[in-house]
Amino acid sequence: LENLAAILQRESSQDPPTLESSVNALRAVLALDSVLSSRGPFGVHLAWLDAALSAAEKADAPVALTAEAYEARGRARRVRGRTHEALADLGKARSLAATAKAPGLEARALAQIGNALYQQGKLDDAMLCLEEGVRIVPVGDRATEGLLLSFRGFVAMDSHRFAEAEAF
Repeated sequence: LENLAAILQRESSQDPPTLESSVNALRAVLALDSVLSSRGPFGVHLAWLDAALSAAEKADAPVALTAEAYEARGRARRVRGRTHEALADLGKARSLAATAKAPGLEARALAQIGNALYQQGKLDDAMLCLEEGVRIVPVGDRATEGLLLSFRGFVAMDSHRFAEAEAF
């Protein structure tokens, strides 16, 4: 954890950021994301994502890698109740993933958008996002497919479409 944090801090603080430093910062923050999301330190999670994304934007980092970081920041903001900002990040992640022709990443972004809309009580909009994600998820991407289907089940259940919910 400490080594990745040091890499992230060093690479995201280069002024001006280079393509190499921005890629290194993005890779470090994405490697740390699952730990930061579940175990912390929670206080630095968003700040580190912000720093890596700032470097990525300035250095024109690879689109798919940048999209992954926006998706991670969108998830982090969503769980902190910052839904409006989360939806903006997740929308940007989806758009960048589409530009990069990365359907698995686009489907993950749609899963998170659907989940955020579900949490806002926008069940019809949530279901539309989740259904689109199921349509584009690559064959064999079982993790994303499972996420999309489980979220669809929650939305169907809360929409009182119990027969449909049972299918998920």
